[in-house]
Amino acid sequence: MSEGERERSRRDSEPPSGVHERRGRVLVIEPDMSARGRWDAAGEVHQVEFVGGPNTLPRALRRPGTPRAVSMALRERLTLEARGTLARDLAGVAGLGGVRVIIDVRRCDLESAVGLVSAGFILCADDGAIRGTAPRAAVGRKTMMDELADGDARMRLVKTIGATHISDRHGLSAGEYRVLRGLMDIDSLSELAKGSPLAESTVRSHASRIRNKVGVDAIGDVVRAAVEVAFDATFVLGRLEL
Repeated sequence: MSEGERERSRRDSEPPSGVHERRGRVLVIEPDMSARGRWDAAGEVHQVEFVGGPNTLPRALRRPGTPRAVSMALRERLTLEARGTLARDLAGVAGLGGVRVIIDVRRCDLESAVGLVSAGFILCADDGAIRGTAPRAAVGRKTMMDELADGDARMRLVKTIGATHISDRHGLSAGEYRVLRGLMDIDSLSELAKGSPLAESTVRSHASRIRNKVGVDAIGDVVRAAVEVAFDATFVLGRLEL
C-alpha cells in the first residue's frame, strides 16, 4: 500500500468532522450557468447541482439523495417586470419536499420581497463587498426569522430594497444600482472605488448619471431617499408573520 493510500485509509476510518456532517446536495437555480465557476472555485464540501430554472427544479428534487437546500440569485440586471415574473415562477417551488429555498438577493423591490418571504423563501442579501451569503446559508441551518433577527443581515436586505426602489423608479442600470447600493455603506466615491472592480472614473460617471436621472444636484440626496425606503421596509418586514 502506498503512502497516499495509507493516508486515505486513515482519513476514511476517522469519525466524521463537522465539515463532513455538512456534506449534502445543494441545488443551484442558474438559468445562464454564470455562477458555475464561482461555485467550483469555492471548493465547497457539499455536492452542487445546477438546475436550469424553477420549472425544472421538481425533477431535480426527485433524484436520489435529499437536497439540503436550493439556492438562486435575484441579480442586479433584472428589471422590475422580470423580477416579478421570476417571483411568480418561484411561488410553487418554496414548499416542494420541505426543501429550503435560499435566494441571494442582489436587487429586489419590497413587494417581491414580501411575496417571497410570505411564500416561505429565505432571502439573504449581500452588501457588495461580501458575496456568497446565500450559499453559506444553504449549508447552514437558517430560517427567515433567523435572518431578520440578525441586525446586520436585516440591514443588508432593507438597504438592497431601498436602493432597488430608487433604481426601479428612475431606470438605473445594473452598474448604477451597484454604485448607489455601495454608497449606502461607504460615503465616499473614492473609497467605494477602492473596494470595487470598477475604476474610480467609472464609479464617478455612474454617480453623475444617477444624479441626472433622479434630477438632483448631490448624490447624497439620492442615498438619503434610498435610506428612507429602507426604514419603511424594516417596518413592513417586521410585521410579517413568519
